[in-house]
Amino acid sequence: MVNISSIRPGLGADIVVSIDYSNNLIDVRGSIIYDVLGKQIIIANTVPPFGKHNIGRKVTVTYLLKETAGPLRYGFDGKIVDIIEDYELASSKTVSAFVVERISNPNKSNVRMSFRVGPREDSGMCLSIEEEKMNIIDISIGGAKVTHFGEKSLKYGEKVKGILSLDEEDFDIEAKILWVWQPDRLQKSAILEFATMQFLNMGNNVKNVLSRKIRKIERGLLRRDAALE
Repeated sequence: MVNISSIRPGLGADIVVSIDYSNNLIDVRGSIIYDVLGKQIIIANTVPPFGKHNIGRKVTVTYLLKETAGPLRYGFDGKIVDIIEDYELASSKTVSAFVVERISNPNKSNVRMSFRVGPREDSGMCLSIEEEKMNIIDISIGGAKVTHFGEKSLKYGEKVKGILSLDEEDFDIEAKILWVWQPDRLQKSAILEFATMQFLNMGNNVKNVLSRKIRKIERGLLRRDAALE
């Protein structure tokens, strides 16, 4: 068990919302810890954001600590107890945040964060669905979470075809749309849509190439996060 003082303001955090082990899918949302008030931790709201309907939901908050042997990921279980729409930062700027009440002490995280990574623009990874380029929020062998602008909306439950490019090598893929969400605050003329999809019938060749790419990206992210600690 790690000391609870390791949970501190300014620490980058990954919020594990749900895990589907059967399909290698995990919903992880990046954030940052704003404040620690005993067992209550105030955290920047995520994309997509938590709303009032998520109060009472259990999540796992994970974060990296720099150790002698290298960066290690720790985590604790918590429950969302409040949503703050106008949390005031030191700069007097107000932002959206949520409050997690810690219900366990932090330990080494046994969640396989390698399931999903968030690639950077220069990672050599691109995804197009039905000939429209997607912005990859995170990706795993089992599926991806994306955003896109476009007139054609993705639909829950539909099966789509696309191209996954890995270091300029193109692979045909099929996917099933599991979840679709649009921010209410955006004008209808500029539709930003979030979607989660599950990859279907992915061949071993694609899986192997994607798995190697994910591990390479994860190593880069670990080095970056360790440098920020």
